[in-house]
Amino acid sequence: MTNSFTFHITLYDVAFFGMLLIGLSFALQLWFKKDSNRAANRFLALALSVMVLWMLGILGSDSNLWNLPLQFSMAFGPLIYFYVRKAIWPERQFRWKDLLHFCPVLAQ
Repeated sequence: MTNSFTFHITLYDVAFFGMLLIGLSFALQLWFKKDSNRAANRFLALALSVMVLWMLGILGSDSNLWNLPLQFSMAFGPLIYFYVRKAIWPERQFRWKDLLHFCPVLAQ
């Protein structure tokens, strides 16, 4: 008696996996880049990581690896906002009051 397991991977899944690897490697490069805009690069790396996790959730639900949807789309907006703000005003400090931009993420 032989047990044969068939692993169904489509071209769509391979393309998604490639995007995940490219996005993750680019986010890691941004995170560890030593530059004058280090904080801005880290916000962009976080935003990119959120999108990679979102695509990982789509890939997982598409291939039935798990049934938990990962919806991080509400976190993407504030992270891009903080990236642009740090790129324009690098001297402006991050305050606790700025965390209010992430309130929609809690509702989600």
